[in-house]
Amino acid sequence: METNLTLSDYYPSIGEFEGLSGNLDYGEGSNKKTILYKNMSSVNWKLVGIIPSQEYRSQNQYFLKLTAVAVTVAILLVIILVLFLIQKITNPLSILTRFLKNSSPEEPLPALPVKSIDEVGQLIISYNKLSSRIVKLTDEVKLNESLKKEADMHALQVQINPHFLYNTLSSIHWLALMNQDVKIAEMVGSLSDFLRFSLNNGQEYCSVQQEIMHVQHYVNIQAIRYPDKFLFEVQLEEGLQHHMMLKLLLQPLVENSMQHGILNRDGKGNITIHGYQDQQGIHFIVEDNGIGMTPERLAWLQDQLLDHMTQYGGESTEKGSYGLRNVHKRLLLHYGKDAGLHVDSTEGLGTQVMFTIPVIEPVAEQQSDKNHLTKEGDENNEGHDRR
Repeated sequence: METNLTLSDYYPSIGEFEGLSGNLDYGEGSNKKTILYKNMSSVNWKLVGIIPSQEYRSQNQYFLKLTAVAVTVAILLVIILVLFLIQKITNPLSILTRFLKNSSPEEPLPALPVKSIDEVGQLIISYNKLSSRIVKLTDEVKLNESLKKEADMHALQVQINPHFLYNTLSSIHWLALMNQDVKIAEMVGSLSDFLRFSLNNGQEYCSVQQEIMHVQHYVNIQAIRYPDKFLFEVQLEEGLQHHMMLKLLLQPLVENSMQHGILNRDGKGNITIHGYQDQQGIHFIVEDNGIGMTPERLAWLQDQLLDHMTQYGGESTEKGSYGLRNVHKRLLLHYGKDAGLHVDSTEGLGTQVMFTIPVIEPVAEQQSDKNHLTKEGDENNEGHDRR
């Protein structure tokens, strides 16, 4: 049996191998094969392998697909990593931007937690320091303003010297009575009580009854100045007079009604104070039938009361609105933003000024309250009991 056969004896058309190694295709269709060869010079042999082409190509396609999947996964991992790093860097900046965008000028800037010590963390630390500094400066400004107002009030009281003033007015009162000048005595007596209430040790609260009495002293003085010019009436719900309220609220409103409504009309006018209580609080209405206001004037005044600067210390050069603005500002400062004045007026018919305050327990239950208004220690001094 002859064994010294060459590959061309089995595959006559295979042709010659070129080079020391390589591959070539043999056959056609489903019988097509891929022949791999390598020359082994040490034994003078040629190593040949024959693989069906379809199997060879399927292996190549498998490796190509595997490589494509690996590259795709690697790209996705890189994208996820980049997005994570970007989110980690920009998220604190987004939070800081959102806080600044939603912050209100009237409220302090909130502090943010520091989660890193990188550049973004240093930026948040600087922001927190700035926020703390702004809060501190705001508190200092408020304290300085409070101290300034307190000092101004104290200086005013020192200049007036209430004890000397009261005693002088009492002397005038008794001299008038001795001369049987009743009207002068009444006017001086009302003025003395009026000032005593206004300068009562700087205390801010009083009973509703004391506030009404203060208004009555003012009305008594005006009634002597302007006889038969107006009628004054108070309509209070039963039991309301013993509740506590911020003092010097009603008298400026009555004065405004008189100066700008009643005294400018023909004939006798009416001024009425209404007071009643419901679930929302204690309501007061100061009503007059004076000349009223034009729609333009009313709109201007309502804008003044709504304006932020008017509410919290802004100044107005318009004559005739200072008393209302002062009461409005004090209501806002002591009772909150919902306690301001509400004004309604009709030209030729009159004006209504309204406000609502929270219910404070009656005087009988407030004996130990430091804000309970009491008369000064000189109440029983010589000359005080004039009537």
